[in-house]
Amino acid sequence: MAVERLTELPPQLPAGTGPPLFEHLLALAREAHPTVQSGVFGADMRAVRVNDGLVTVWLNVA
Repeated sequence: MAVERLTELPPQLPAGTGPPLFEHLLALAREAHPTVQSGVFGADMRAVRVNDGLVTVWLNVA
């Protein structure tokens, strides 16, 4: 398995670009899946995790 490493961060988009891109992504998703739902872009969202068993984490140590 090849691992790609980032040597530098990609350039950031101008302020205000996120919400229109998010809406465009939603429109594309809804074309394929009409039941796609969304919340408010940039909202403080909470998620619940459930520990449902073991997890294997691969570490690439050089």
